[in-house]
Amino acid sequence: MQTSHLVAGLALTWAVLSPQASKAPCPVPNADFLCALPLPADQRDVVSKNFINRLSTGVVATEGAARSAGVSLGLGGDEHMAVTGLFMLARDEPGFAEGGEPIWELRYSAAIGAIRRVVWIASKTGSVKRIYGFDRPSAGDESFDIHGMHKRQSN
Repeated sequence: MQTSHLVAGLALTWAVLSPQASKAPCPVPNADFLCALPLPADQRDVVSKNFINRLSTGVVATEGAARSAGVSLGLGGDEHMAVTGLFMLARDEPGFAEGGEPIWELRYSAAIGAIRRVVWIASKTGSVKRIYGFDRPSAGDESFDIHGMHKRQSN
């Protein structure tokens, strides 16, 4: 039994680390282009190539720039922040971004893994749209639990 686990583990490691693994196509149907960024240009499909080319003209043109912008929004001592998506905005969102613009999604999580905040950052302008969870606990605020989550109010 242990040998089969070892063989399966080695096969998985090879599949992830091998050069052939990077040639897997990006699943564009879910409209997340983040997986296409590390691919060499000749391995991207036409839609991904055109979309990623739009990034180069923006204020937030790289995953690293998106990460830096996210950190500048503030990061709690027990929070982890990650760039979790790169999407195309479907329609104009006044005061934020134009339809068709690449949008970075960032998630902030508590040490226990619970999502605390989600933001979108417009690649062209760097504008920020707060999607979820921007109530931040202040010292001594009893409406939040120890993980920064709202406590339920009893009636």
